Order: sequence, then structure tokens, then C-alpha cells
Amino acid sequence: MATIPFGTWRPDQPALGNTALVARNVRPAESSYLPFPNFNPVSTSLNARCQGAIAVQDAAGNTYNYVGETANLRVLNGNSWSAVTSGSGSYTTADSDFWEFVQWGQTIIGVNGLTDQPQQISIGAAAFAGLAGAPPKARHICVNRDFVVLGNVSDSATGVTRVRWCAINNPTSWTVDAATLADYQDLYTEHGEIRRLVGGIDYGLVFQSRAIIRQTFVGSPLAFRFDPIRVNLGLYAPQALCVHDNLVFFLSEDGFYQFDGAQAIPIGKGHVDRYFFANLDQQYVGRIVAVTEPTNKLAIFAYPATGSQGQLTRLLVYSWVYQKWAEVTGMALDYVYRALTTGVTLDGLDAYFASLDTVTPPLDDRYWQGGNVALAGVAVRRLGFFNGPTLPAVLETGEISPTAPQLAHTTWVRPFVEGAGSLSVTVAVRNRLDESVSWLTAVSPLSSGDCPVRATARYQRFRVSIAASANWEHAVGVDITTSPAGMR
Repeated sequence: MATIPFGTWRPDQPALGNTALVARNVRPAESSYLPFPNFNPVSTSLNARCQGAIAVQDAAGNTYNYVGETANLRVLNGNSWSAVTSGSGSYTTADSDFWEFVQWGQTIIGVNGLTDQPQQISIGAAAFAGLAGAPPKARHICVNRDFVVLGNVSDSATGVTRVRWCAINNPTSWTVDAATLADYQDLYTEHGEIRRLVGGIDYGLVFQSRAIIRQTFVGSPLAFRFDPIRVNLGLYAPQALCVHDNLVFFLSEDGFYQFDGAQAIPIGKGHVDRYFFANLDQQYVGRIVAVTEPTNKLAIFAYPATGSQGQLTRLLVYSWVYQKWAEVTGMALDYVYRALTTGVTLDGLDAYFASLDTVTPPLDDRYWQGGNVALAGVAVRRLGFFNGPTLPAVLETGEISPTAPQLAHTTWVRPFVEGAGSLSVTVAVRNRLDESVSWLTAVSPLSSGDCPVRATARYQRFRVSIAASANWEHAVGVDITTSPAGMR
């Protein structure tokens, strides 16, 4: 007998000797994989594709989820959307742009590219309005210390590499003035356009397409100093970046990185970089969206795979604690972000479900308490949370040669999966590495937990498939019973 764990998923590596060939619809754990919940829509439909979102609370603890469409801004009321578009008319967000929002005290400020004036709203107010002070139009925004900072702006021919910031503690004052510290800085054009700003308490970061720049407050008269940290390493797509505490996870043109403010560590190299680029629909690179899920310490990159028509059909899930990847498939999302749940009473459930029997997630789930941070997305223009039943999961070991140099005859496979999951085991075989693998018939476990198989080959790999909605926890690996089958 031999135990084969489901190790680190590394699709970029060859099958023979790999630690895991498939880790689908799961999330990484220390020595196992855990189920990934399905998307659970809870709202009515938006009028158009979601191109950005933010979740905030007001001073009284009330929760608001704002989203941006091509022409409108909306806020979630219960399970339906109310327009909070500026009274001056609709917007013209380009298909390649996103709404980006920041919270400044009890005010939300948003930008959507180089076609519309930055917008502001007091949390809970009836409508957005143009941000006062004549700020430039901008693609990117952040808050760095006591300043609202804009990047890739409209106020000059070199605006794609310009960083502009407001007066200290006053986002409605943008006139360049040494006394107020409102000013701008043009970065090196050879580093490419500004693709994202990251705010902070001690410093900010500017991600260009081919550089990472630190923005440090130095006081009067300069306000900020800009220092290149990395050159020839930048951001591949504007929304392919997410932040947790002092960690930034981002996609560069050569793969995935984790950045701590000083050092950029390649986290996808030898693991998922080649796999990702081989499956990415290059026509829709700009729609990649990244988000962190702090509860489980995950960085998630949602991307349009080949044939996606621009929808985010796959998620690459990275655990920065365990330094392991997994993937989620079968999605059809427009956007993902960290939302805040809205409290719902039992009487209020009538707006969501026809009966208590159909309520998902269960009534004791913290989603219904309101005010909790949760991984959310928009699919078919409906806001939803990833708290539904478990997705159908597939885990596959690397390929082994159990009794080399002889052929191996495997008769039993015992899957190590905790819980009451409905599952099956399939064995793949081949005798030469230049052959395609042949998959045998899937087998369900007997009452003993063992799966009887008849697999004779030099090279073998083992797949465990767990049904959708199955109640299971840790998937650890398989144990096989095998013996030499003679030379060939």
C-alpha cells in the first residue's frame, strides 16, 4: 500500500512526479484542499455590466454597496438597485475602463476614465455629483495619507504617466499651490502608462506597465517623493491587483507576484504562470479582476478564459499562508469584490425567497447578520455571494510509477476525503511517456470506503471527483493497493 497526497497544484510542471495535476473548485489548506462554495445571487439585475464596486458603512453602521455601470451609478437597497447617478446626466464609461472608488471619511469618490468628471457622494445621499475643485478626469484613484491621489489623468498630453493629488485634507481643492501642497508629478514615460495606485498610511505605490514606484510623503514644499523600486516589472492589467494589509498581489506580463513594499516575489513561476497565459483570452485582458478574501487568506484572480466572450469564467485562487494555488471553473462573472452583507429579518426574507425551505445560505450563516465582509461578485448582472452549496470538485494526483521498473497492478484505491461527500475515483494509465493517458471507468467507494479497480500500467494517476452540493471537508489524497505485474 502507498499513500499519495494531493500536494501543491502545479499545472506548469510535467505530469510525472508532479504533486497535483488538478485542484478544481477547491481552496488550498495546509495539507489538504477544502470545498469552494458556489455563487449565490441575491439581488435583482443591473441594467448593464458591472464595471466597479465598493462596499462601505456610514457612521451609524449602516451598510452600502455601490456599483458602477457604463452610464449609471447604483446602490443596493435590500435586494434591488436604486440609481444614484449624478443629476447632470449619465456617464460614458469606456468598455475598457472601470469605476474605481475610495472612501474619504463619510464621502465616496469615484473615477471612471478620461470621459467623466470624478464623482462624489455622502454615504447614504440620494445622488452622486461632480467632485468640486476642478480635479482632472482620471482612470485611477487612491488615498495616500491625507491626500486623494489621481493617476493616468486628463490634464496634459502626458497625463497617462501623471500623478495628481489634492490639497492636504481637502479633496475639493486641486489648484497647484505650495501652501496647500496640491501638486502633480510626471513619471518616466519609458515605464509606460499608470495602471493602478495603491494608497497607504506610510507610503503609496504607483504601478506603471513596466515599473513600480514608491510615493513617500516628505512635507513642504515637494509633498511627495517618487522613487522607482522595480523597473521592467509592472502591472499587466489595471484591475489585476489586490491588497491585504502590507501585501500586494499582482499580475505582471510574465506572471503573478507578491509584493511587500520592498521585494517582489514570483508566486506563479513554476506553478501556474504558463497555465494561466495559455488559457487567457487575450482579447479581454483588461477585464481581469483581482480581490483578496481575508477570512481564508486568499488572493483571487478572476479572468476570462478562451471562448469566454469577456466574462470572468475562471478564478485562480492563491493562499499566501500556505503558498498553494487552486482554480475555480464554471463561473460567468462580470466583477468580483469584497462586499458588505446587509442585515435581513425573517420577514424581509420574503423579498429573496418563496419559502424558508429555499433559503441559501442557511439562516445561521453570518451573511444574514449584515455588516460582514464577504467575497462577492456580479453574474448575469446580479450581485451575489460565494456562500452557496459546494461546487463539484476534482482533485488529481501527479503521475507515479508505483513498482518501477516493473508494471504496476493496482486493485484498490481508498480516497481520503473527510465528510459525507458523494464521490468517485478514476484511474488513468499509460506505459510510455509519449503515449496519451487512458482513463478507466469511474468507481464509487464500497461501504468499506475502498474503490475496487483493475489498473495495470507502468504510469498511473488517480482522480477523485466530488459531487456538487456534497457535504465534505478536507480532501487529503488517496491510498492505493498495488503490486508488481511483471516486466514489459
